[in-house]
Amino acid sequence: MHGVRGAQSSRVCSRSSGARIAKTVNINIAPTVNINSILRDWVERQPARRLFAFVDSRGETLEDYSYADFATRVDTLAAVLARTDGLPPGERVVLAYQPGLELVAALFACSNVGLIPIPTPPLGAFDFVAWVGRIDHIVKDSGVAAWLACGRTRELFAEGAQRYTDAAPREAANRIDDLPVIETTSIKTDPQATAPERPHPIALLQYTSGSTSNPKGVCVSHQNLIANCRAAVPQQGEVAVTWLPQHHDMGLIGNYIYAVLSGSTTWGLSPRSFMQNPSIWLELLTRHKATATSVPNFALELCLNERRVPVAKLDDYDLSTLRTLMVAAEPVSQETFEAFRRKFARCGLKDEAFFVAYGLAEFTLAVSSHGRRAVSVDRRRLAQGEASLVTETTGVSHALPLMSCGRALGDTDIRIVDPGTGIEVPAGRTGEIWCAGAGRAMGYWQKPEANQETFDARLVDAPDMQEPFLRTGDIGFMHNGEVFVCGRLKDMIIIRGQNIYPEDIEALALQVYPELRRNGVVAFSSGDGAEMDITLVAEVARGNGMPDEIEIVRVIREGLQVPVARVVFVPPRSVARTSSGKVRRARTRELLETGQLPILVDTRHSMAAVRADGKSDVYELELLKDRYGITGEEDYTLFDAGIDSLDLVVFLNWIKDSLTDRNAPELAERVNPRLLSSISIRDLFALVRQFVTAPAAATRAMAEFFTHAYEARVAAEKEKMLADRSYKAVDRRVSTPQSQKIGTLITGGTGFLGPFLIDALLKQSDEDLRVLVRGHSTQQARERLDKAFLENIVDPESRKAYEARVHVILGDLEAPRLGLDEATWRRLADGVETVYHNGALVNYLLTYDHMRAANVQGTSAVLDLCFTGRDKVLNYISTTFIFGWAVKDFLYESDNNDGMDRLDFGYSQTKWAAEQKVFQAMQQGLRARVFRPSLVTPALNGNGGNLDIALRLLSFIVKHGLGVRAGNQVSFMPADVSADNMIAIACQEETLGQTFHVVRDAHETMPMITDIIAQRLGTCFEMYDLTSFVPQVIRRCTRADPLYPLLDFLVGSVDNISRMEFKRYESSNYQLARDRVLVARADPPLEVVVDGILRFLKVRNLL
Repeated sequence: MHGVRGAQSSRVCSRSSGARIAKTVNINIAPTVNINSILRDWVERQPARRLFAFVDSRGETLEDYSYADFATRVDTLAAVLARTDGLPPGERVVLAYQPGLELVAALFACSNVGLIPIPTPPLGAFDFVAWVGRIDHIVKDSGVAAWLACGRTRELFAEGAQRYTDAAPREAANRIDDLPVIETTSIKTDPQATAPERPHPIALLQYTSGSTSNPKGVCVSHQNLIANCRAAVPQQGEVAVTWLPQHHDMGLIGNYIYAVLSGSTTWGLSPRSFMQNPSIWLELLTRHKATATSVPNFALELCLNERRVPVAKLDDYDLSTLRTLMVAAEPVSQETFEAFRRKFARCGLKDEAFFVAYGLAEFTLAVSSHGRRAVSVDRRRLAQGEASLVTETTGVSHALPLMSCGRALGDTDIRIVDPGTGIEVPAGRTGEIWCAGAGRAMGYWQKPEANQETFDARLVDAPDMQEPFLRTGDIGFMHNGEVFVCGRLKDMIIIRGQNIYPEDIEALALQVYPELRRNGVVAFSSGDGAEMDITLVAEVARGNGMPDEIEIVRVIREGLQVPVARVVFVPPRSVARTSSGKVRRARTRELLETGQLPILVDTRHSMAAVRADGKSDVYELELLKDRYGITGEEDYTLFDAGIDSLDLVVFLNWIKDSLTDRNAPELAERVNPRLLSSISIRDLFALVRQFVTAPAAATRAMAEFFTHAYEARVAAEKEKMLADRSYKAVDRRVSTPQSQKIGTLITGGTGFLGPFLIDALLKQSDEDLRVLVRGHSTQQARERLDKAFLENIVDPESRKAYEARVHVILGDLEAPRLGLDEATWRRLADGVETVYHNGALVNYLLTYDHMRAANVQGTSAVLDLCFTGRDKVLNYISTTFIFGWAVKDFLYESDNNDGMDRLDFGYSQTKWAAEQKVFQAMQQGLRARVFRPSLVTPALNGNGGNLDIALRLLSFIVKHGLGVRAGNQVSFMPADVSADNMIAIACQEETLGQTFHVVRDAHETMPMITDIIAQRLGTCFEMYDLTSFVPQVIRRCTRADPLYPLLDFLVGSVDNISRMEFKRYESSNYQLARDRVLVARADPPLEVVVDGILRFLKVRNLL
């Protein structure tokens, strides 16, 4: 690179006879109206107003220009350019600068004298190879005549040219080095400088991403910029803050050029400053009372990171002056958008100021804006061109949340068009997004064929329409007048706001290994949300060995500065192609993800996808086999194999979807966990395979199953419940037991309530405690109990008493006689005086049969122990769920639901049967009490807690900002308060034989709880009635939400919940017994209870 520092003139040789712009220029430029003439107008009107300032990572000002000062700098540079030989109007000039204001001044200077500036990314210390590859292509593509650069860029270029000796970057660097350069940062500002005004119709060339393959220069006119600014910037005199890259259209055009055109002010900083310290952005917005800013989605995620922007610092930021906080440049996550909105509402961020926009360089910048809502669409339907909104729980497994990109701006006309036919698609269908209007750029530089196809598109079904359309290459749909972008028609990959063309990746792969099939290499994005990466699929020609995928990944990473997470080699003719032979990247990705692509080598995923006979198996079955160590030939059920809740729901939804696809929605509605408890793994897997190979036959088989086997199973289950409710005692109690007293026995000590019961007993009694704990050994059982107790109980005195007085009994509620040997059974029977039976399996998805052993038979064994040896007192911890979905106005403590009313899930059924046994035992002489806690929540300090449906729902509504206006009684009882009071009541002799509803005295509801959460978190909630709340939950829920495994249960229970709105729990026994003793605890304020819940959720990262 050569040039002169501080020269007032220089001479270069022109290598082009003219601009050779695309023929499809769609806008005529008025010669007197351009970005420079508007700058002069603002200088006359407000010369002293700050136009630009650029700050460092601490917010200290590095550069500062008023309108008058900036115009003087522009005139100085323009005068130098005008006197430089070989730079006539129309020549292209590369702008190569480090972040700062000199690039902007250089751009306006070029525009003033009719040169066409090309902004480029800044050269860094470690990206020389990618940078020179990109610049070399731009130079060759556009016929660049010269450089404008800063001193630091020249230094980095010289260092890189010496460091890298590989042939490709060396040759590119030599070509670049041959170009003349003007180092503008060494030119002193001359207040007297003047230059002739001779603007070219093209204001700038905005190159798309790419380096070695096909980056294209978009010709953006002055009128494009002026018209798009008027549409996108509604007010003059804005104060903007930006850290966006200055070579990127959203940064350069949106925040610097538009600042000039709208008489505004922009405070800038470098992207690196923001990445190192995201809070500096918020500080600048606050300090300068900014009214506008724009960022990509990943910036929101950084600000949501508690370590980067702590909640404790939020009061330091004031975003109330913002009228525009626009999110664009990459796909916007609905979850991230909502979380940011709620977090920074505390800082004064207004809902109307926060929105999503859509645009592209080919349309100057902005197409649509002010998108604030999201929809959930079915991924599978989307692949078929249908924008089907998810409204049922089965669709949640395949739900894709999409943020609206708002409505068209200005005169922009948006159409959704079939890209193959050019015909506008019907409502509800996806297609390519076409745009017409003043924002449509002039075309690509010297690409007449591409311009004809892209910038001069015509609707086949509207031949009389005069104005041509821009084909955006994006797939989307319209809904209620707003545009939603689903993906890229041309497969552009977007990572961290940067556009990466797959052709660049594919070309580099072929460069490393030319023997790959040239039209058989495709690259595409993979992953979801924030975890986007790149997959490369390549056909390997026959007779060749496997390429070195590590070298391919290295070269792509070095050349493009992008990661390739997966390389897959496939046989010839495996990559999907069109009829004309063009590769189909989206289809190839679909084939790979659905297991339909034959694979030779897969560098990331090695799980075998074949059955024992060597044939491909259904992917869902392979996941289950791999995860649970089964073969698919077992005679037992998936429940017996220990399937967890998430896998259970995903698999059931797959079956529901298969039935729905076969037009059998009524069968799909009947699919529930009982199905998996009623069929062996062998038969279930055969049925699932049949859905793939013979779906009609599989549907008939399901209908037959529900007609006969399923109904029989339900009837048998009910009969079993009726039989299980009875208990006949064999009284083996003795008046003088042989063993000495050994204290109290507790079951369920490791559960969510157990540690607090132990703590309460240690405080309110002097007896030793025996705790029945499952384990492979006594030592492992002790470790389990220690972990549960010490994680939840922090009081030093309680911990000391625990070490001295708590003893572990190795046992199992699901085993006969509690899994105890004869000696241990006899020792407990003779030595224990009091039993607290708290142990139970709590699950809202398992069936009666799969919970029966722990909850029903385990209770029978405890009763047998009570009727053996020493006379005992039983304190049975039941639940208000024994009432099922009862719709009585009042549920009294004397009510037992003897009629089995509205018991329709396994937990309520088994607890009802167990409680019935206890009542029968009491009739046969057992001294006992029954406690029915309602919704047990974490302790007041946030410890303990079970992630049951109530806490999962609370986590969900906080995460998504949803609230429900339901009047149902919600009795949140902290675990420590519940335990203390139950023990205090159990210590009163006069309470024997009674039942106690352990609920709060006051009638409290979800809106009351939501109000408290809103106050505590400084957030807001959208409130819905119960029937409207459910669709919102379905729309927003994803498999990542803790609520997802219980979504079916919740939605299926809505009608029951609605009918129970006026149900109340009567608790006179509980209140009377509690208030008799000082050690019992009155209900803490609801605010204190909610604080404990929030602490629990926060510690588990569920907020």
